[in-house]
Amino acid sequence: MEEMRWTAISALACVASVAHATVSGTITPLSTATASSSQTSPAISGTGVLWTGVTMSNDDIWYRDFSTMSPAVDLTNTPGENEFLEDIDGTVAVWTHNGPSTPGDIVLFDLPSMTATTIASSSSSMSFQSPSVHGRWVVYTRVTSQVDIDGYDTYLGLPFSAPVTNDVALQARPRVSGDVIVYEDYNSGNADVFGYHISTSTGFVIANGADAQTQPDLDGNTVVWVDTSSGPGSSDQIWTYDLTTGASHQLTTATSHKIQPRISGTRVVWADDRNGNLDVYLYDLSTGVEDLMAGGTGDQMLSDIDGAHVVYTSNETGFEQVYLFTISTPPPPPPSVPFGCDPTKTDAADPAVVLARPTQKTSFTSQAFTTLPNRDYYLCVQNGLSDGTKKTDQMLAVVDGQLVINPSDLKPNSNPPGWIAPKILDGKKGKGTSHSWTATLYGNRWPSQLTLQVRVAK
Repeated sequence: MEEMRWTAISALACVASVAHATVSGTITPLSTATASSSQTSPAISGTGVLWTGVTMSNDDIWYRDFSTMSPAVDLTNTPGENEFLEDIDGTVAVWTHNGPSTPGDIVLFDLPSMTATTIASSSSSMSFQSPSVHGRWVVYTRVTSQVDIDGYDTYLGLPFSAPVTNDVALQARPRVSGDVIVYEDYNSGNADVFGYHISTSTGFVIANGADAQTQPDLDGNTVVWVDTSSGPGSSDQIWTYDLTTGASHQLTTATSHKIQPRISGTRVVWADDRNGNLDVYLYDLSTGVEDLMAGGTGDQMLSDIDGAHVVYTSNETGFEQVYLFTISTPPPPPPSVPFGCDPTKTDAADPAVVLARPTQKTSFTSQAFTTLPNRDYYLCVQNGLSDGTKKTDQMLAVVDGQLVINPSDLKPNSNPPGWIAPKILDGKKGKGTSHSWTATLYGNRWPSQLTLQVRVAK
């Protein structure tokens, strides 16, 4: 493979622009297009993004890690030859390569070592294209006198022992996740969506009928595709299929053309022309809400998603280039604070004490306090730090010689609670007087830390 050339396409913006859409988030350009160079068809995994860089002489595959300020890198740089139809999973990329004597190979690229390997070699009578990668599997189309689906096992370094399909009907657009491949199948005369279990080499129908079902994708147990109705006023709708239950569900209702749905977790994205040009829409399966994500002038299209990050192509500047949309995620809910620690329901009866155990040496602390008559008192314990670290299930607390907290109060042991607050004195049973408490950290869970305070009900 030729020596790669590093080029600063665009430094990652320090301050990203606010998205002009109804999904809350930020838009950041990852590339810069010109009249002689454009960027399109991005794919994303984690913080790594691939796209096809198009110039007057050839198409190359570019890569950028948006978590750093490093510029994009041209992974191929093959003048007179072309690389396109790319995908990425973790540190592994795949793409199609063709040239004067190469009708279409599938290339596997290891990003840490920057090493390319041809895993499906073309000839004058056979070519390959449309690769998809997930985990150990790469799937793609095999083009001979017919078009079928085939695959490669990266763990074994071998092609599948038998093709996924092998018939005269067209099969296209394969995608893979886990043990399942999905693809378009034209045996019925129009496009249907089929699935295939790699482990058992068995195929199954996901969506068929009079309408055309195209452009499938999947993540986990959920398959998405475009269903195109026939006849006057035809339009596209996005559907899902649950691989576990076999249930199908229509997500959209707007009359429009819809292109390339992609799914990650509970989020589905696609390009949609309901506003007169192509915009990127998002549907959240967990909330049932559909929203415009990236719109405005020009077309926003060919999107891909991983978690809260979406990449897409936009030509709003007049030339196609790649953008990143980062979905704003709300902060996690505060930990559940028990009554005895709630400042709206209790007051401090003595200063808070931090008990830390940085090593395996046992740590303990003691403190005295005086109660008021007819009041309920609690020992409030914040277990660990606010970020969830340094928690323990190995502590004891004693009040006036009576055990009030032991390891059974700190279950599950694998993830102890962040807060506990046992009642230590019942106002109905005692008068105001002096008391003392002791807390001890012990055992093999360290470093650990507790913040303890006696509080009194208002």
